[in-house]
Amino acid sequence: MIQLLDETTQETMRIVPMISIVVSLVVLFFLGIALFIGGMLGALQKEEGINVWLVAVGISLALTVIMVMLLLILLLI
Repeated sequence: MIQLLDETTQETMRIVPMISIVVSLVVLFFLGIALFIGGMLGALQKEEGINVWLVAVGISLALTVIMVMLLLILLLI
């Protein structure tokens, strides 16, 4: 019985960090998308042009998160 509990605990300890990493990456991805949309909406509000910093940071954050997710998927397989 103790052996079985120990094995399930080890499985849980392996799964929980992955869940937290995936959740934080998803949050970062949506933050990047939100920054990108914010930069584009800022461009619609004023005539000076696109807020380049917001768009660049948003796109790079979203792409970085996608790359990290792909790396994690490759490591898990």
